[in-house]
Amino acid sequence: MMQLFHEKVKETIASYGSVQTLLYKCEAVASTNGNNYYPFIQKHYKNSRSILFRLADLLQFTTTSQDQSLMHALEFVMENRNKRTDWLPDEVDLSFASDQWRRMVRVKQRVGGWLIHRRHLEACVFSCIATELKSGDICVPGSESYADYRKQLLPWEKCEHLIPEYCRELGFPENEVDFVKGLKSWMIEASKQIDRNFPE
Repeated sequence: MMQLFHEKVKETIASYGSVQTLLYKCEAVASTNGNNYYPFIQKHYKNSRSILFRLADLLQFTTTSQDQSLMHALEFVMENRNKRTDWLPDEVDLSFASDQWRRMVRVKQRVGGWLIHRRHLEACVFSCIATELKSGDICVPGSESYADYRKQLLPWEKCEHLIPEYCRELGFPENEVDFVKGLKSWMIEASKQIDRNFPE
């Protein structure tokens, strides 16, 4: 029986090429607890890495918000793209990333504190850029689909005279004092309704 077990173990390891590859696959699957699919991005990212860096060289990504953390992380990734090591010093702000990404990218070492996993950081940064391009939080000046949405908005002078009619259509008070009072009242009533319905 034990002989058969050993043969099956050897067969499984051989099918993955090495113990290290099998271990990597097991860790990737284990880390998907809680719907974390990020470890599986690495395989697809690896095939597109050079294209993504070429795009980053050619396109001028610009943030449309005050938060510059993703842009600084992109600069950090670009500066370190030719490094051979998988580990970089913990010198990048990861506040733009989700908790799941941060747990993958920033790893505590047994000795010497925290380090950044370079390959995971690259995948994280490009994945977050793709998401923010869709939401409009990052734009590409001069592009059509990913232009800065703020430049497509009407100037305030053209909108101001439309406010009374807009408020009447939606049933909002036209002056700011009554508008704020109405909004507060609506929010208080909505929160009470949620509290009343919470047990259900």
